[in-house]
Amino acid sequence: MRRENTITELAECLEGIGPAQPQREQFGVWTVTGREAVASRVDEFIAEADEQIVYMTIDELLTDDHLDQLQAANDRGG
Repeated sequence: MRRENTITELAECLEGIGPAQPQREQFGVWTVTGREAVASRVDEFIAEADEQIVYMTIDELLTDDHLDQLQAANDRGG
């Protein structure tokens, strides 16, 4: 049941975001393993964002540090 709720919540979030706009830039794929490595990569993406951030995760992986960084990005207009 929890899995169905999570899927429903994700579908609602994606619906709220709306259709993706065509991008001219190609994005790379990163593979990192381990909680610290993933957190570090997320930190880099947030710090380097200059236009838009779309970040989806599960509650257990959303840290206060990431929330602070996302707020800072919002304050700077990222």
